[in-house]
Amino acid sequence: MNKRNLLVKLIRLKPHLHGRLYGWLWEIVWPLVREPDGLPSRYRLHIPVPWRTWTRRSREEAEAVIGLEQTNRIRIIWASRSVFFKRPWVFFNLIRAFLPWSSEYEFVVVTNHLEQQKKKFEDCCEGLNIKWFDMFDNPEGYEAAFQASDLAIFPAAGSVTGLMFKECVANGIPAACTVAPEDIILHTLFEKNKDFLEIDETDFTESAERIRKAVSDKSHVKIAERALERIRTTQPSQDEFGGVCSDFLVNLVDR
Repeated sequence: MNKRNLLVKLIRLKPHLHGRLYGWLWEIVWPLVREPDGLPSRYRLHIPVPWRTWTRRSREEAEAVIGLEQTNRIRIIWASRSVFFKRPWVFFNLIRAFLPWSSEYEFVVVTNHLEQQKKKFEDCCEGLNIKWFDMFDNPEGYEAAFQASDLAIFPAAGSVTGLMFKECVANGIPAACTVAPEDIILHTLFEKNKDFLEIDETDFTESAERIRKAVSDKSHVKIAERALERIRTTQPSQDEFGGVCSDFLVNLVDR
């Protein structure tokens, strides 16, 4: 067993212990085990530095890349690479709360555990319009799926997903996330910033209603546009980027 696989197995061994300690451990160990140019080839997904943009695409172009049909429905994507830290039950419990408005929404799942996730969650989400995609079928499909979506839901955010969150900010893609004590929730970004939406894992119905309200009045888009403009005009450093991200997250409490 190589040292990378051993590390992943150790991290998965005690999922209830995932916390800031793992975050610090990951920051120390990851540079020692990663390949010289970043993620291993299987997981290398063209990750840019936070304030660089992905390949520019219109929504229609992004839909064509990943094979999504054009729709007037609000499209919500599960923002998880499902490589290291996986909490899919949060996303699927949340979208199940959208069932009363199922005709208005479309949900996108791009994962490297496609059949496993479908088998486990497809039945419990019956009645919802879910589009399933294998992460590795299309090298450009992952970023295109985000570009074709109206909102990204982050059910967990370790080092990997945290980097993806920066990508969403840099590309003006609205997002919301959940916070759970056993997760490393964007600790590198939100150590001192608490002004962000917390998807309440004890009340997914209420969380879905608040997300629905924000999407309906387009407040999530305004926040995303403002954050993107700040990135383009200030070219912030890594340390400054946390402030941009905290402003970017959809704060629905007062809306």
